[in-house]
Amino acid sequence: MFDLNKKNIKKILIVTLSNLGDMILTLPVVAAFKKKFPKAKVHIVGDIKSIGMLENAPAFDKVFVYDKKARLKDKTNLILKLRKEKYDFTVDFRNSAFPYLVGKPSNSLLVNYFVKKVNSRYEQARKRIDLYNLQKADYSFVPLFREADENAMRTKLHSYGLFNFQNLLIIAPGSRSGGKCWPSEYFVEVIQKIYTQYEMPVILVGDSFDREVCDKVEACLEECDVINLSGKITQKELAVVVSKARLVLSNDSAVMHLGNFYEKYVVGIFGPSSTEKYGYVGEKARVVKKDLPDLPFESVKPEKVWSAVQELLG
Repeated sequence: MFDLNKKNIKKILIVTLSNLGDMILTLPVVAAFKKKFPKAKVHIVGDIKSIGMLENAPAFDKVFVYDKKARLKDKTNLILKLRKEKYDFTVDFRNSAFPYLVGKPSNSLLVNYFVKKVNSRYEQARKRIDLYNLQKADYSFVPLFREADENAMRTKLHSYGLFNFQNLLIIAPGSRSGGKCWPSEYFVEVIQKIYTQYEMPVILVGDSFDREVCDKVEACLEECDVINLSGKITQKELAVVVSKARLVLSNDSAVMHLGNFYEKYVVGIFGPSSTEKYGYVGEKARVVKKDLPDLPFESVKPEKVWSAVQELLG
Protein backbone atom coordinates (compact mmCIF):
# COMPACT_ATOMS: atom_id res chain seq x y z
CA MET A 1 0.00 0.00 0.00
CA PHE A 2 2.79 2.41 0.85
CA ASP A 3 5.73 2.35 -1.53
CA LEU A 4 8.90 3.28 0.36
CA ASN A 5 11.23 2.55 -2.55
CA LYS A 6 11.34 6.14 -3.69
CA LYS A 7 11.73 7.64 -0.24
CA ASN A 8 15.08 8.90 0.98
CA ILE A 9 14.84 7.62 4.53
CA LYS A 10 17.90 8.24 6.69
CA LYS A 11 16.35 8.49 10.15
CA ILE A 12 13.40 6.47 11.48
CA LEU A 13 11.44 6.88 14.71
CA ILE A 14 9.77 3.81 16.21
CA VAL A 15 7.04 4.41 18.80
CA THR A 16 6.64 0.98 20.35
CA LEU A 17 4.12 -0.47 22.82
CA SER A 18 4.36 -0.32 26.58
CA ASN A 19 4.41 -3.82 28.12
CA LEU A 20 7.49 -5.96 27.54
CA GLY A 21 5.58 -8.72 25.75
CA ASP A 22 3.75 -6.28 23.48
CA MET A 23 7.02 -4.53 22.65
CA ILE A 24 8.61 -7.83 21.65
CA LEU A 25 5.70 -8.48 19.29
CA THR A 26 6.60 -5.31 17.36
CA LEU A 27 10.23 -6.32 16.76
CA PRO A 28 9.58 -8.24 13.49
CA VAL A 29 8.37 -4.96 11.95
CA VAL A 30 11.45 -3.14 13.23
CA ALA A 31 13.60 -5.90 11.70
CA ALA A 32 11.85 -5.46 8.34
CA PHE A 33 12.55 -1.70 8.36
CA LYS A 34 16.20 -2.25 9.28
CA LYS A 35 16.54 -4.75 6.46
CA LYS A 36 15.00 -2.28 3.99
CA PHE A 37 17.05 0.69 5.23
CA PRO A 38 20.30 -0.76 6.63
CA LYS A 39 22.06 2.62 6.70
CA ALA A 40 19.23 4.53 8.37
CA LYS A 41 19.50 5.60 11.99
CA VAL A 42 16.73 4.05 14.07
CA HIS A 43 15.48 5.71 17.25
CA ILE A 44 12.85 4.19 19.51
CA VAL A 45 10.40 5.50 22.10
CA GLY A 46 9.92 2.81 24.74
CA ASP A 47 8.04 2.49 27.98
CA ILE A 48 9.53 2.31 31.44
CA LYS A 49 8.32 -1.34 31.59
CA SER A 50 10.47 -2.45 28.66
CA ILE A 51 13.32 0.03 28.70
CA GLY A 52 15.70 -2.53 30.24
CA MET A 53 15.69 -4.51 27.01
CA LEU A 54 15.89 -1.47 24.73
CA GLU A 55 18.62 0.59 26.38
CA ASN A 56 22.10 0.04 24.93
CA ALA A 57 20.68 -2.43 22.41
CA PRO A 58 22.84 -2.38 19.24
CA ALA A 59 19.65 -2.25 17.15
CA PHE A 60 18.88 1.34 18.14
CA ASP A 61 20.92 4.49 17.75
CA LYS A 62 18.92 6.34 20.41
CA VAL A 63 16.37 5.22 22.99
CA PHE A 64 13.83 7.55 24.57
CA VAL A 65 11.67 6.70 27.59
CA TYR A 66 8.01 7.65 27.69
CA ASP A 67 6.34 7.49 31.10
CA LYS A 68 2.60 8.14 30.90
CA LYS A 69 2.65 9.07 34.60
CA ALA A 70 5.30 11.76 34.06
CA ARG A 71 4.61 15.46 34.51
CA LEU A 72 3.31 17.43 31.55
CA LYS A 73 6.59 19.37 31.51
CA ASP A 74 8.60 16.14 31.10
CA LYS A 75 6.31 14.91 28.33
CA THR A 76 6.64 18.24 26.54
CA ASN A 77 10.44 18.11 26.81
CA LEU A 78 10.41 14.63 25.26
CA ILE A 79 8.36 15.89 22.30
CA LEU A 80 10.74 18.83 21.83
CA LYS A 81 13.73 16.47 21.82
CA LEU A 82 12.08 14.30 19.19
CA ARG A 83 11.17 17.29 17.00
CA LYS A 84 14.81 18.36 16.93
CA GLU A 85 15.80 14.99 15.42
CA LYS A 86 13.91 15.75 12.16
CA TYR A 87 12.86 12.21 11.30
CA ASP A 88 12.23 11.09 7.75
CA PHE A 89 9.72 8.42 8.78
CA THR A 90 7.76 7.45 11.87
CA VAL A 91 6.35 4.01 12.71
CA ASP A 92 3.75 4.27 15.47
CA PHE A 93 2.42 1.13 17.15
CA ARG A 94 0.44 3.01 19.79
CA ASN A 95 -2.00 4.82 17.51
CA SER A 96 -0.92 7.92 19.41
CA ALA A 97 -0.29 11.58 18.68
CA PHE A 98 3.51 11.11 18.70
CA PRO A 99 3.98 11.10 14.90
CA TYR A 100 1.99 14.31 14.53
CA LEU A 101 3.66 16.07 17.45
CA VAL A 102 7.13 15.33 16.08
CA GLY A 103 6.10 16.46 12.60
CA LYS A 104 6.26 13.18 10.64
CA PRO A 105 2.92 11.31 10.67
CA SER A 106 3.96 8.85 7.89
CA ASN A 107 0.40 7.52 7.33
CA SER A 108 0.32 6.22 10.91
CA LEU A 109 -3.44 6.52 11.46
CA LEU A 110 -4.28 4.83 8.17
CA VAL A 111 -1.83 1.97 8.77
CA ASN A 112 -3.16 1.43 12.30
CA TYR A 113 -6.74 1.49 10.97
CA PHE A 114 -6.05 -1.53 8.76
CA VAL A 115 -3.88 -3.30 11.34
CA LYS A 116 -6.48 -3.04 14.09
CA LYS A 117 -8.88 -5.10 11.99
CA VAL A 118 -6.58 -8.09 12.51
CA ASN A 119 -7.04 -9.88 15.85
CA SER A 120 -3.75 -11.80 16.13
CA ARG A 121 -0.80 -9.73 17.34
CA TYR A 122 1.52 -11.90 15.23
CA GLU A 123 -0.64 -11.36 12.16
CA GLN A 124 -0.74 -7.63 12.92
CA ALA A 125 3.04 -7.53 12.54
CA ARG A 126 2.81 -9.35 9.21
CA LYS A 127 0.03 -7.02 8.08
CA ARG A 128 2.10 -3.97 8.92
CA ILE A 129 5.08 -5.38 6.99
CA ASP A 130 2.82 -5.97 3.98
CA LEU A 131 1.26 -2.50 4.17
CA TYR A 132 4.71 -0.91 4.09
CA ASN A 133 5.72 -3.23 1.24
CA LEU A 134 8.63 -4.62 3.24
CA GLN A 135 10.21 -8.06 3.40
CA LYS A 136 10.19 -10.32 6.43
CA ALA A 137 13.48 -10.24 8.35
CA ASP A 138 14.71 -12.39 11.23
CA TYR A 139 15.94 -11.44 14.70
CA SER A 140 19.52 -10.84 13.50
CA PHE A 141 18.41 -7.44 12.18
CA VAL A 142 17.39 -6.37 15.71
CA PRO A 143 20.28 -7.28 18.04
CA LEU A 144 19.13 -6.63 21.60
CA PHE A 145 22.37 -7.35 23.46
CA ARG A 146 26.11 -6.90 23.07
CA GLU A 147 28.99 -9.30 23.54
CA ALA A 148 29.56 -7.88 27.02
CA ASP A 149 25.97 -8.77 27.98
CA GLU A 150 26.46 -12.31 26.69
CA ASN A 151 29.74 -12.68 28.57
CA ALA A 152 28.10 -11.44 31.77
CA MET A 153 25.36 -14.04 31.39
CA ARG A 154 27.94 -16.76 30.73
CA THR A 155 29.78 -15.79 33.91
CA LYS A 156 26.56 -15.90 35.88
CA LEU A 157 25.74 -19.39 34.59
CA HIS A 158 29.31 -20.53 35.25
CA SER A 159 28.83 -19.55 38.89
CA TYR A 160 25.99 -22.08 39.00
CA GLY A 161 28.21 -24.75 37.47
CA LEU A 162 26.73 -24.62 33.96
CA PHE A 163 29.38 -24.43 31.23
CA ASN A 164 27.37 -25.66 28.24
CA PHE A 165 25.65 -22.55 26.90
CA GLN A 166 23.46 -24.39 24.38
CA ASN A 167 20.51 -26.78 24.41
CA LEU A 168 18.89 -24.99 27.36
CA LEU A 169 15.35 -25.62 28.58
CA ILE A 170 13.87 -22.25 29.53
CA ILE A 171 10.87 -22.40 31.87
CA ALA A 172 8.67 -19.39 32.70
CA PRO A 173 6.06 -20.64 35.19
CA GLY A 174 5.01 -17.21 36.47
CA SER A 175 2.79 -14.38 35.28
CA ARG A 176 1.76 -10.94 36.48
CA SER A 177 -1.80 -12.21 36.26
CA GLY A 178 -2.31 -15.09 38.66
CA GLY A 179 -5.07 -16.50 36.48
CA LYS A 180 -2.57 -17.03 33.65
CA CYS A 181 -0.35 -19.32 35.74
CA TRP A 182 -0.54 -23.03 34.92
CA PRO A 183 -0.27 -25.11 38.14
CA SER A 184 3.33 -25.38 39.32
CA GLU A 185 3.00 -29.13 39.97
CA TYR A 186 2.04 -29.58 36.30
CA PHE A 187 5.17 -27.70 35.24
CA VAL A 188 7.22 -30.00 37.47
CA GLU A 189 5.74 -33.13 35.88
CA VAL A 190 6.49 -31.97 32.33
CA ILE A 191 9.97 -30.68 33.19
CA GLN A 192 10.90 -34.02 34.72
CA LYS A 193 9.84 -35.83 31.55
CA ILE A 194 11.78 -33.43 29.31
CA TYR A 195 14.88 -33.70 31.49
CA THR A 196 14.71 -37.50 31.58
CA GLN A 197 14.33 -37.88 27.82
CA TYR A 198 16.40 -34.98 26.48
CA GLU A 199 18.83 -34.18 29.34
CA MET A 200 18.46 -30.43 28.89
CA PRO A 201 19.68 -28.08 31.67
CA VAL A 202 16.66 -26.37 33.24
CA ILE A 203 16.66 -22.58 33.57
CA LEU A 204 13.80 -20.97 35.51
CA VAL A 205 13.20 -17.34 34.53
CA GLY A 206 10.94 -14.50 35.58
CA ASP A 207 11.12 -11.23 37.44
CA SER A 208 10.97 -10.78 41.22
CA PHE A 209 7.18 -11.09 41.04
CA ASP A 210 7.63 -14.69 39.77
CA ARG A 211 10.19 -15.69 42.39
CA GLU A 212 7.75 -17.54 44.65
CA VAL A 213 6.42 -19.87 41.94
CA CYS A 214 9.93 -20.45 40.54
CA ASP A 215 11.19 -21.38 44.01
CA LYS A 216 8.28 -23.79 44.36
CA VAL A 217 9.08 -25.47 41.04
CA GLU A 218 12.80 -25.64 41.85
CA ALA A 219 12.14 -27.30 45.20
CA CYS A 220 10.33 -30.16 43.45
CA LEU A 221 13.09 -30.84 40.91
CA GLU A 222 15.78 -32.32 43.13
CA GLU A 223 16.89 -34.86 40.50
CA CYS A 224 17.27 -32.29 37.70
CA ASP A 225 20.02 -29.79 36.95
CA VAL A 226 18.10 -26.58 37.72
CA ILE A 227 19.22 -22.96 37.79
CA ASN A 228 16.69 -20.52 39.20
CA LEU A 229 17.32 -17.06 37.72
CA SER A 230 13.97 -15.58 38.68
CA GLY A 231 14.45 -12.02 39.92
CA LYS A 232 18.23 -12.29 39.41
CA ILE A 233 18.70 -11.17 35.81
CA THR A 234 17.98 -8.08 33.77
CA GLN A 235 15.67 -7.93 30.75
CA LYS A 236 18.73 -7.86 28.53
CA GLU A 237 20.19 -10.95 30.21
CA LEU A 238 16.82 -12.61 29.70
CA ALA A 239 17.19 -11.96 25.98
CA VAL A 240 20.65 -13.54 26.07
CA VAL A 241 19.56 -16.74 27.80
CA VAL A 242 16.40 -17.19 25.68
CA SER A 243 18.51 -16.74 22.53
CA LYS A 244 20.51 -19.80 23.63
CA ALA A 245 17.49 -22.00 24.32
CA ARG A 246 16.50 -25.18 22.57
CA LEU A 247 13.00 -25.16 24.06
CA VAL A 248 10.94 -22.50 25.83
CA LEU A 249 8.05 -23.73 27.98
CA SER A 250 6.00 -20.83 29.24
CA ASN A 251 2.67 -19.42 30.25
CA ASP A 252 1.35 -16.71 27.95
CA SER A 253 4.05 -14.16 28.73
CA ALA A 254 6.87 -12.00 27.38
CA VAL A 255 9.22 -15.01 27.62
CA MET A 256 6.98 -16.96 25.24
CA HIS A 257 6.99 -14.08 22.73
CA LEU A 258 10.76 -13.72 23.09
CA GLY A 259 11.21 -17.41 22.34
CA ASN A 260 9.12 -17.05 19.18
CA PHE A 261 11.10 -13.93 18.18
CA TYR A 262 14.35 -15.92 18.43
CA GLU A 263 12.76 -18.79 16.47
CA LYS A 264 13.23 -21.32 19.25
CA TYR A 265 11.03 -24.32 19.93
CA VAL A 266 8.22 -22.84 22.02
CA VAL A 267 5.25 -24.35 23.82
CA GLY A 268 2.90 -21.65 25.12
CA ILE A 269 0.33 -22.66 27.74
CA PHE A 270 -2.88 -20.62 27.69
CA GLY A 271 -5.56 -20.32 30.35
CA PRO A 272 -7.83 -17.26 30.33
CA SER A 273 -5.97 -15.31 27.64
CA SER A 274 -6.80 -15.60 23.96
CA THR A 275 -4.75 -17.94 21.77
CA GLU A 276 -6.28 -16.24 18.75
CA LYS A 277 -4.84 -12.90 19.87
CA TYR A 278 -1.54 -13.86 21.50
CA GLY A 279 -0.80 -17.43 20.41
CA TYR A 280 1.50 -18.47 17.61
CA VAL A 281 1.56 -21.85 15.88
CA GLY A 282 4.28 -22.65 13.37
CA GLU A 283 7.02 -25.07 12.52
CA LYS A 284 8.69 -24.41 15.87
CA ALA A 285 5.77 -23.27 18.00
CA ARG A 286 2.72 -24.82 19.61
CA VAL A 287 0.00 -23.48 21.87
CA VAL A 288 -1.83 -25.61 24.41
CA LYS A 289 -5.21 -24.41 25.64
CA LYS A 290 -8.38 -25.50 27.40
CA ASP A 291 -10.75 -27.70 25.41
CA LEU A 292 -13.66 -25.43 26.36
CA PRO A 293 -13.49 -21.74 27.41
CA ASP A 294 -15.48 -22.29 30.63
CA LEU A 295 -13.19 -25.00 31.94
CA PRO A 296 -10.61 -24.12 34.65
CA PHE A 297 -6.93 -23.75 33.72
CA GLU A 298 -6.28 -26.97 35.64
CA SER A 299 -8.14 -28.84 32.90
CA VAL A 300 -5.04 -28.47 30.72
CA LYS A 301 -3.28 -31.63 31.83
CA PRO A 302 0.49 -32.26 31.72
CA GLU A 303 0.01 -35.02 29.14
CA LYS A 304 -1.31 -32.47 26.66
CA VAL A 305 1.71 -30.19 27.11
CA TRP A 306 4.13 -33.15 26.99
CA SER A 307 2.55 -34.22 23.71
CA ALA A 308 3.20 -30.75 22.26
CA VAL A 309 6.83 -30.92 23.41
CA GLN A 310 7.32 -34.29 21.73
CA GLU A 311 5.71 -32.97 18.55
CA LEU A 312 8.39 -30.29 18.36
CA LEU A 313 11.46 -32.16 19.58
CA GLY A 314 10.64 -35.52 18.02
